[in-house]
Amino acid sequence: MIKRYIIAFFLLNIYTYQHSNGNCEKEISYQVIEKTIDILSLEEHWTKEGEFDDDCVSARDQYTLACALNKAHIEVRGEYKNRSCEMETVRYFIARHFFKRLKYHPIHGFNSHEKTTHGDVIFLLEKVLKKYKV
Repeated sequence: MIKRYIIAFFLLNIYTYQHSNGNCEKEISYQVIEKTIDILSLEEHWTKEGEFDDDCVSARDQYTLACALNKAHIEVRGEYKNRSCEMETVRYFIARHFFKRLKYHPIHGFNSHEKTTHGDVIFLLEKVLKKYKV
């Protein structure tokens, strides 16, 4: 059952990714991902410890990938958009490059996976950033 869910999720993400590209504000998506990389640039600013529904707005020294994306959204867009193009693209690239680390909540699951490193997170974000390079 779990395997079917993961395969369905992967196919849905490919579909969403392929069909959402025309509606993206590439400049804003680029800025959000660039800001996320900036937030997580130092390894000591990243943590894999965190809950799915963490309070990401509070001031902190360490961020999960999800909280860094949340913070970047607010700083660039003025609001958090869970289904923005860049969030869908992050999910797509997690499914594409780190398929075995997928969980029910892909961003949280990838970040908290025992094999995920700070280097993996930055690699992922740089892949997404290249997609939005204008």
